[in-house]
Amino acid sequence: MTDNLTPDPKASQRTPAHHNRQGAGQASRQAPVKRQIRQNNTAGRNVPAALHGRPQAQQRRPVPQGQVRQRPVQNRPVPRQSAETRTVQRHPEHNRPVAGGQVQRRPVQKRAPVKKPAAPKAKLPVKTFIIFGVILIAGGALAAFLAFFIGEQSLIKKKVSVEIGTKADFSMFIESEPKYPEYLSTNLDFASVDYNRLQSVFFTITLYGIDHECELVIADTTAPKGEGVKQQLMSVDPIPDAEKCVTNIEDMTPVTVTWAETPDISEGGEYIAQAKLTDAAGNESLVYVPLSVTKDSNPPVIEGYRDISIIAGESISYRTGVVVTDDYDENPTLEIDTSGVTLNKAGDYKAIFKAFDRSGNKTEVTINVKIKPKPKNYIEPDMVYKQAKEIYEKITTPEMNEMEKALQIVWWVRQNIRFTVRIKPKNWTEGAYNGFKDRRGNCLTSASCVKAMLDVAGIENMFVTRWPYKVAKHYWNYVKIDGQWYHCDATWRQNYSSYFFMYTTKELLSFWHDGWNGFEFDRKKYPESATVSVQKKIDYKNHKIKS
Repeated sequence: MTDNLTPDPKASQRTPAHHNRQGAGQASRQAPVKRQIRQNNTAGRNVPAALHGRPQAQQRRPVPQGQVRQRPVQNRPVPRQSAETRTVQRHPEHNRPVAGGQVQRRPVQKRAPVKKPAAPKAKLPVKTFIIFGVILIAGGALAAFLAFFIGEQSLIKKKVSVEIGTKADFSMFIESEPKYPEYLSTNLDFASVDYNRLQSVFFTITLYGIDHECELVIADTTAPKGEGVKQQLMSVDPIPDAEKCVTNIEDMTPVTVTWAETPDISEGGEYIAQAKLTDAAGNESLVYVPLSVTKDSNPPVIEGYRDISIIAGESISYRTGVVVTDDYDENPTLEIDTSGVTLNKAGDYKAIFKAFDRSGNKTEVTINVKIKPKPKNYIEPDMVYKQAKEIYEKITTPEMNEMEKALQIVWWVRQNIRFTVRIKPKNWTEGAYNGFKDRRGNCLTSASCVKAMLDVAGIENMFVTRWPYKVAKHYWNYVKIDGQWYHCDATWRQNYSSYFFMYTTKELLSFWHDGWNGFEFDRKKYPESATVSVQKKIDYKNHKIKS
């Protein structure tokens, strides 16, 4: 029989890991497992006699240092089992069969954790403390320097905007003066910047050797200003350009003016239009423009028209003496329909005058045109104008104005046509032709010679006939100079050495000689004369216009 106390080497290999724990180089002792030996289990076993009555201490062998005590394997006889018993499954470690086919579970014993002994604390040498302190101080100084350096760099503003027309300076880019201002500089000359132009100026500010890219923005954030100018309009007029209706515009940049909304003024009345002002930066503002609109329903008035009588073949100046006026339109339009008149054929015809104002109102006037057959020995106008041109070119120069030319014409006739009542021309061409040829004639002769040379000069004129008259008719010239009508009379007068040149109607009717005037006429048939006297400008003695 084998000694059951002899350790089995293979059994030590099968021992679980928690039975072989070691700590800090020393083997831990395994607590002995107490077993309760039941009588019914020991019965029939072959127990060595040496174990009976031997003390427990003698039953164990000493365990060498560094090894774990191994539990001896006991060879127990296996009892015979019945069929029911053999069917019971055994747990590999803890279950034992009990009566009745039940499995008895072996209680699991918990072991207290093994505490590892604490490692002894190492003591640092004094030199290490000194080095560590120096590092801490240096680190703190470096942190303080970095904080100071970063804080100083943050004093610089990277971008500053100023309104156009406003100057900037270096201080605008510095939050506060740095600790050492001598290390602060810039490469921009602020005085050389054009502050009247929208722009961005890029430059550099250097602080403690660090360059900062900065930007100076010259911006325009102010909307333009202006004042509206009241407009007087007709209901048919277009709305004028907006820029003509706004004045006193204030802005540092160019401003465009447009209508924000154009009102409908066709019905007339008072309106308020809105003009929009936009500067170069896109700033906008509105200016209110009052509009006073008149709706015109009155037609123009035609004055100075008269019936015309000429000899067949002569020309007609229909517009001579005709004046068109309107209550609102300063320049109404005059149209003359002469399609029903045949100048070369004797007969009675009609001509139609049509006047229009800008509102579309119309006035029509019809005059009678009498074309008389040519008398025997009739003198054609072309023959008269040929004579007149020869004299006109001798007494005038191209540099003269209308007033100077008219003065030379009237003065020449007054000095060169001798008055006689014996000659009575039948028409103006006969009077002018004989006057230039014979240098004598009556008042119609003098007036006809003046007319012929005024026609050559291109100066508008007409005859004025005395009316009413008691003894005889009298003729003189009505001349339009510088847009105004004046009376001119070159006829010789007894006991009167001068002549009449550019008299207003008031001045002419105020002239009295030998107790009478002799210049009455039907003023309704003629255009209104000038009202301002120019007699102070006339040098009658030297026949010149005073400067």
